[in-house]
Amino acid sequence: MKITDMEIKPVVMPKEDKEWRFALGGESTARGFLVKIFSDAGVIGLGSAGAAAHHGVSVSGVQA
Repeated sequence: MKITDMEIKPVVMPKEDKEWRFALGGESTARGFLVKIFSDAGVIGLGSAGAAAHHGVSVSGVQA
């Protein structure tokens, strides 16, 4: 089985409690990407990757 194609879509999801914070800060939305991988056998894989500044991960870094 070989990967034949891949889709990466940015997503911005509102958080249920926009005021929730912790020691390093907080954000009212969660940003990241949905990933869809296609194979020559017809198998489709789905995944996600989040980006959070307080974890030291930028959106552009995750996308790269």
